[in-house]
Amino acid sequence: MGLNLGLGLGHRGRENPFTLADDFIEPYRYLVEHHVAVMDKDVLDRPLQTEGKRELLGFIHKTVPMRDGEYRLNGAIEATIDSYCRILDKHAGNLNLPAF
Repeated sequence: MGLNLGLGLGHRGRENPFTLADDFIEPYRYLVEHHVAVMDKDVLDRPLQTEGKRELLGFIHKTVPMRDGEYRLNGAIEATIDSYCRILDKHAGNLNLPAF
């Protein structure tokens, strides 16, 4: 099955050809916001160097609690997309979202 990334569920916009992708990413936005909120403020107050970039992107290595276990960010997003496809395919099941 192929998904049309321009046919979003919640996001809309003619200028954005990836509204469905935005919908899949939205439940994970909290992870980034929380990571930045607890980051060392000194890193955020100066021009971003290699160390700061590394710390800023550190959220991609954290685990995300899901209904069926814990995943790294990439795996969690894939689990959400897989569950969405199963719903479309079999007309059953629940959307697998982060359990924050």
